[in-house]
Amino acid sequence: MILAHRIAITALGMSWPLIACGCGDGVPAPKLPSAAPKISTATLATDASRLSDVGAEGGRPEALSSADSDAKLIEVAGVVMPKPSSWQWQTPSGSFRTLQYSVPARAANTSAAELSISVFRDGDGGSIDLNLQRWCGQFVDDDGSPVHAAIVDRAVHGLAIKVVELKGLYQGVGQAAPRPDMMLLGAIVAAPGRTLYIRLIGQTATVESSRERFETLVSGMRRAD
Repeated sequence: MILAHRIAITALGMSWPLIACGCGDGVPAPKLPSAAPKISTATLATDASRLSDVGAEGGRPEALSSADSDAKLIEVAGVVMPKPSSWQWQTPSGSFRTLQYSVPARAANTSAAELSISVFRDGDGGSIDLNLQRWCGQFVDDDGSPVHAAIVDRAVHGLAIKVVELKGLYQGVGQAAPRPDMMLLGAIVAAPGRTLYIRLIGQTATVESSRERFETLVSGMRRAD
């Protein structure tokens, strides 16, 4: 259960409520989208069939960004968003990921962060609240207590978006131990017929240095023509 506390902080230029998130230990993993076959790197780069068979207007297949696409743009699931050309396309590392980008470090002694985008058709992947709990359950404070997520609802060019911020010790899927001083900036986008889950995650210094670029990505999001 997510408990809302009316405490405000400033992030991305806004006043955000803090959300106390429950532990993710008891949260089941989402089911894979129906009809999500194993996809080769070449198919990921050229085929959007795992997202939608046709475009929203019943005609063209939807574009999906690849290594050879416009370096300043992300196209996925009928949504277009700007990105820095320095954020480099990567082969998605997991079956839940539709797109993945490396976000370079901008300070000494820090490592690159990662931007991932997952897309689920309506009815797949669990509810938005369930996925928020899962994100929160991957973070704890230094003393092991649950962290508070800053969450705000936004409307951008007709898209409903939840923007999320988390900080603390992070233990992702497959990690042997929590990593300290980690940060997540996320956006959950309700698009026609599907939901996009966008996560920028990495060392706090790297993610903080990319905050303005992430805000540009979110505020520039729109439906594809």
